[in-house]
Amino acid sequence: MPSSPINPDHLAHFRFVGRVLGKALSDDHLLDAHFTRSFYKHILGAAVTHRDMEGRERGEEREEDAIRR
Repeated sequence: MPSSPINPDHLAHFRFVGRVLGKALSDDHLLDAHFTRSFYKHILGAAVTHRDMEGRERGEEREEDAIRR
């Protein structure tokens, strides 16, 4: 089991947030939240590839770079 030196009960926080998000989705509430491609694929039951685990899509990187300029 993963451990955290900062918060030993960190998995309970993830579990709580997951339940809140799940409840909101099951009650047809729209969420203004952005997740990684690997997370979306995991929810949909699609195979997650190594490339998906990079975390950010190239389009997002370009948009962030444009904002920083």
